Amino acid sequence: MTNNEHANVGVSRRSLVNGAAWSIPVIAVATATPSASASCGAPGNEIYAPGVYDLTLPQCVSSVTFEVVGGGAAGAAAGRIQGTLTLAGRGVTLRLVVGANGGFSSSTTVGAVGGAGYGAGGSTQPSARGSSAGGGGSAILIGTTPYVVAGGAGGTATFNANGNPSGPTWGGYGEVTTSLNGVPYGNSNGGPTPGNGRGRTANFYEGTTLTRTNVAGGQPGRAANAGAGGAGGAGLAYNNFTTEFTAVSPVTGGAGGNFGTGSNGGGNGGAGFLMMSGAIQGVTGGGGGGYAGGGGGGGAIARHTASGFVNTYTTGGGGGSSYTGGAGVATTLVGTGTAGLNAGLIRISWT
Repeated sequence: MTNNEHANVGVSRRSLVNGAAWSIPVIAVATATPSASASCGAPGNEIYAPGVYDLTLPQCVSSVTFEVVGGGAAGAAAGRIQGTLTLAGRGVTLRLVVGANGGFSSSTTVGAVGGAGYGAGGSTQPSARGSSAGGGGSAILIGTTPYVVAGGAGGTATFNANGNPSGPTWGGYGEVTTSLNGVPYGNSNGGPTPGNGRGRTANFYEGTTLTRTNVAGGQPGRAANAGAGGAGGAGLAYNNFTTEFTAVSPVTGGAGGNFGTGSNGGGNGGAGFLMMSGAIQGVTGGGGGGYAGGGGGGGAIARHTASGFVNTYTTGGGGGSSYTGGAGVATTLVGTGTAGLNAGLIRISWT
């Protein structure tokens, strides 16, 4: 760790602000020190771990280079954006909100907690089979206006059949959308192949591809349409196993929050839910937080009419949406980070 890094272990004397890491779900806000402007003319390279910080830039700084990464989740990655921000004035104070990763829990009493951030990740219910919450979004703001937001990852689903664990599966990668029309770009992932930030949809086949059961994954948040949150995954989109399987107790995942309704002004991810039939348990993934939150995954229980075999069908949460907007923002990379329980970060540098 360099002496410019802001992390849970402390902040050096060269730091421009005193950063306080989150103790989830409480958010601690750090304030800028009076000495920030004294370093005018010196190059800066500040790295921020999960938390909320106010960074007052030196008077001579007219633009900064940034890297913004949202909070990850088990099996899925958050949004990642790099570029430059040209400032409208001098001595500007940037508010930096850095998302925490979504938790993973195998407790029967405590569910996984969504990562705090610019839009908190959706939490999930407890299960011995495990539960996976969504990551929080990360953002650069001036005042209350977001200029860059990297969405958090959607939590994965866990499930089992007749007591044997078979998860977790894929969650939704941080969704990356344009600010105008919401069309995805970058490497957003909804399963084993790139797929628009949706939590993985579960298809179960019986004999042919024409006979199947479908449970939908959580939908990603959007930057378009005033930052609309993603819909929760449908508990049971359809079931053609009418002679082989009986699907019961469908659960639709929690809806992702719209921009402006969630933590720090973003959109929170939707909740994930428990599916249980005796010892057979599964938990749908929580949605990621971001500019708008991703929806939680859907679920259903199915029983084979002849053998009595029971399975829980559960899907992952959708990724939170990323966003760039406002004058002066130019991006050089828009995509996703590394899948897994990785904390978000923000890097700010200038010359």
